[in-house]
Amino acid sequence: RLKFSCMMELSHYPLDRQVCGMQISSFSKTTRELQLVWTSEEDKEAVSVAKDLRMPQFELEMVTAKNCDNKIHMGNYSCLVAQFHLKRSISFHLIQNYLPSILIVAVSWVSFWMDIESVPGRISLGVITLLAVSSQASGADVPQTSYVKAIDIWMGTCTAFVFAALVEFTFVNYTWRTRGKLPGIPTGLETQENLMRIQTNGENHQDKTLLSLEMGSPSCENRTSRLLHRAHRWRCMAVGIDELSRAIFPLGFAVFNLSYWLYYLAIVQEDPTQGLSMDIHDDMSVMV
Repeated sequence: RLKFSCMMELSHYPLDRQVCGMQISSFSKTTRELQLVWTSEEDKEAVSVAKDLRMPQFELEMVTAKNCDNKIHMGNYSCLVAQFHLKRSISFHLIQNYLPSILIVAVSWVSFWMDIESVPGRISLGVITLLAVSSQASGADVPQTSYVKAIDIWMGTCTAFVFAALVEFTFVNYTWRTRGKLPGIPTGLETQENLMRIQTNGENHQDKTLLSLEMGSPSCENRTSRLLHRAHRWRCMAVGIDELSRAIFPLGFAVFNLSYWLYYLAIVQEDPTQGLSMDIHDDMSVMV
């Protein structure tokens, strides 16, 4: 029994195809003494594979048999190359990586339908989904390489979408509670102690409240009206950002999905009959 190894290029992992070669060549006899050829019988294939062959990660698409020559300074040596075209099965990765990450990203969008003032709920949802997608990315059982793989691009983009949803709420909440603060109306950020101090200190409270009925001069009313209009405009902008995010985030993620799957399954996915020429020095070899 012979055991071979195959060097793989994993930049498209787990949507990749691999070509593994097995080279059989002469060790001591040149082409003048020994010439290796594949069988030419019509009822027999040059390379036969067991029909019940099953591999846990790959599907065998086809096997090609070629002749080759090893040329060195001592002479030419006959050799044969069998190339096994393998396609990686994606069902495992769909269940373990792709579908869970899609659901996590979709759950992060729920915060766009929550009230802006429900800070604990939206913060908890954003942080939990961010930790979930980060754990999903770091816990994925993928080969370690020095270059970026297709699964890395997917997980990185999902993390970016979840993080962007959290940043969106931070900006909306800041706009609502600072720029959109109504004069003389508590924002909800005051503690019970501060509220008690404001209520007991009537003198300061009267000075700071722009909506006080005692301040009924025309200039004060105009200023109050301008402040109310400005606060209302900022609050409408905060609500509008939430409503716009309900469409922008799903649409952006849908465009990313379409581009991702189209690129890796249609554009860069080579047909197994293409690229049959392969450097024989990269193949697995057996000397005879």
